[in-house]
Amino acid sequence: MDQSGSMKDKVNKGVKWDLLAAALKSFVADPKSAGIGVGIGYFPVPPSDSDFSCNAGDYAVPDVAIAPLPTNEAALAASIDGHSPGGHTPTVPALNGALDYAKDWATAHPTHKVVVVFATDGDPNGCSSTVDAAAAAAATGDQGVPSISTYVVGIGKSLSKLDQIAQSGGTGQAFIVDTAGDTEKAFLDAMNQIRAAAVLPCEFEIPAADAGAIDFTRVNVESIPETGGPRAELLQVVDAGACDPVSGGWYYDDANFSSKMEIGGASCSAVEAGTGEGDVLLGCTT
Repeated sequence: MDQSGSMKDKVNKGVKWDLLAAALKSFVADPKSAGIGVGIGYFPVPPSDSDFSCNAGDYAVPDVAIAPLPTNEAALAASIDGHSPGGHTPTVPALNGALDYAKDWATAHPTHKVVVVFATDGDPNGCSSTVDAAAAAAATGDQGVPSISTYVVGIGKSLSKLDQIAQSGGTGQAFIVDTAGDTEKAFLDAMNQIRAAAVLPCEFEIPAADAGAIDFTRVNVESIPETGGPRAELLQVVDAGACDPVSGGWYYDDANFSSKMEIGGASCSAVEAGTGEGDVLLGCTT
């Protein structure tokens, strides 16, 4: 989160920082965010015009570490309330640090998809940062193992150059929040769209067994509706083309069970919509 001095600027309906802080607190308090992990860091560190850090390592230590909502809500809200703007926009070390932290967290939590949301109200202007260098950092994150996508939210006008960072980070284009309108709502809308876009894909890496070997003929997949209704078993099929158009299905990506499980058809549509949950169950005949 950008906490540079320009975040103190007055815009329609208030001060930029105050409006974005309110939007972020609404996002982490939203019941629809429950279950996802959220952490937060700020740049520059410290918020100063003269002695802020250009060291990516200083930005790889978040103010609040990633942890699930709603448990982490209070810590995130307190962190946001405890910060105020000042200083320049050291985009490159800040983004590199955020990506380094996200990669480490993803490596330690291989069943999770991890992304960086980089929110800024200006083009790079600190620590010799440039848009090209920031885009290169985002590309490294996106192409690495594990892959970390970078979503970009630009707050203000004339920020089209930020698209280059989003494209390199694997997310297409930046979300631009027009501060001439309802800044708080627009920023919250952007966060909600990112939450929807960053849901788990319809394919899942097959994890290594903690002990012994997995019997791949004794694997079942169940879906759990968001409304809390009865569980539904998804039928295993041979490939994507065999998925039922109404009930969907799941399948292994190859006959040797070496890589992934994939969910197809209507089942995938439900996953992408972010509705409900799913369980992979081991031990009973498929």
